[in-house]
Amino acid sequence: MNRLLFAMLLLLSACAPKEYFRTEIRTTPCLASVGEDCSAANLVVNQQDDYALGFVEFDDDGRFYDQRQADALLNCLQDQRQPQYVVIYAHGWHHNARDSDNNVRRFKESLRDIKRRNQQHRVVGVYLGWRGETVETPWLRALTFWGRRSVSERLGQKQFLDFLLNVETVVKHDADPNNRLLTIGHSLGASVLLNALQPVWLQRLQQGRGDQARFGDLVLLVNPAVEARRFADLRAAVRRVGATNRLVHTNPLVVVASSEADNITKNMFTYSRAVPAWFESVLDPVEQVDMQGASQWDLAATAVGHFRGFITHAENLGNGAIAK
Repeated sequence: MNRLLFAMLLLLSACAPKEYFRTEIRTTPCLASVGEDCSAANLVVNQQDDYALGFVEFDDDGRFYDQRQADALLNCLQDQRQPQYVVIYAHGWHHNARDSDNNVRRFKESLRDIKRRNQQHRVVGVYLGWRGETVETPWLRALTFWGRRSVSERLGQKQFLDFLLNVETVVKHDADPNNRLLTIGHSLGASVLLNALQPVWLQRLQQGRGDQARFGDLVLLVNPAVEARRFADLRAAVRRVGATNRLVHTNPLVVVASSEADNITKNMFTYSRAVPAWFESVLDPVEQVDMQGASQWDLAATAVGHFRGFITHAENLGNGAIAK
């Protein structure tokens, strides 16, 4: 038995990927379009598609692997000569900041498309990397969900949150009023962002800032691996402020977009939460009057994008796919 356990530990240690990837720290960007190898660069400029991309990576406790990544990116954002369209992206489970990661590739494609639609803006992407992948062996990867989920709930603290607020200050406060700041989190990356920003939103709402309680212009959580109960406090606070008519405009603090076809958040998430949900106190009954009779267990075991009481819109995307 001891030999088997030892062998398993060796296998896991051998399969563990690197902790962070952007180790070539520069204050001037790597020029990807002129043949430079930018796979380890923290700052990249694609001159052909006309966008900049910066990487900032964090350990499991929300600390920088190398603070120079953050400093270089903030300096890049301050060096502006035209309105900026800044997109922050936090990846989810099974991903990281490796150049070959499909989230990195797709983020580059998204930045290219955003630039095509916003020619008047300087487009800058901010890729927030963390250890979404800890084991590369296919049959062991699925077992990491619970550990990575736990990490996502504590990651959005300390230097992670400080960095987000610093980006918002540079891009939105005392800057070009035409600047835009969009923040996107996917899967467990959405959990990271919610954990980081929910206290900020609640504080701003309590201060009576109303429509100015938003972080940047919009936060979009895509297929978030977040139980409905973690979203409930924010929803209740927004509704209380809205009842006092202090929300001058109708722009949302956050948009949750989930697909009915996403089995990770629709099924696997609920299975992983089934037992813990029985032992978690969620809401005061007063806060549940508009939740269509949902139980405490439902709130604690259902991903927010699949919780019926929170769904406000449904969109048919074709091929039977529904986004809510």
